[in-house]
Amino acid sequence: MIDLDITFFIQLVNFLIIWMVLSLVLYRPIRGIIKKRSDYMVGQVSSIEKFNAQAVAKVKDYEVALDAARKTGLDERNRLKVEAQAHETEIVGNAGRDAASKISAARAEIESQVKKAMQSLQSEVDKMAKKATDKILA
Repeated sequence: MIDLDITFFIQLVNFLIIWMVLSLVLYRPIRGIIKKRSDYMVGQVSSIEKFNAQAVAKVKDYEVALDAARKTGLDERNRLKVEAQAHETEIVGNAGRDAASKISAARAEIESQVKKAMQSLQSEVDKMAKKATDKILA
C-alpha cells in the first residue's frame, strides 16, 4: 500500500519546481523556436506559391506575345509573298513585252535583209539567165 508521508510531498514539490524551471528554461524557448520556424516555413511556402503564380502568369504572357509575334510574322510573310508575286508578274510582263518588241524588230530586219537578198539574187539570176541564154544562142 502507499504510505503518504512527508517525502511524498517533498518529491511532489521537487517535481513541480523542476517542471516549472524546465518549462521556463527549456520548453518555452523550444516552443518559441518551433513557432518561429513554423511561421517562417508558412511565409516561405506562401512566397514560393506567389513566385510560382507569377512565373505561370509570365509564361502565359510570353506565350501570348509569342503567338502574336508568330501571327504578325506570318501576316508579314504572306504580304511580302503577294508583293513578290506581283513584282514577279510585272517583271515577267515587262520582259515578255521587251522580248516581243525585240523579236518583231528582229523579224522586220530579217524580212528587210531577205528582201535585199532576194533583190540581189534576182538581179544575179537575171544576169546568169542572160549569160546562159547568150551561151546557148551563141
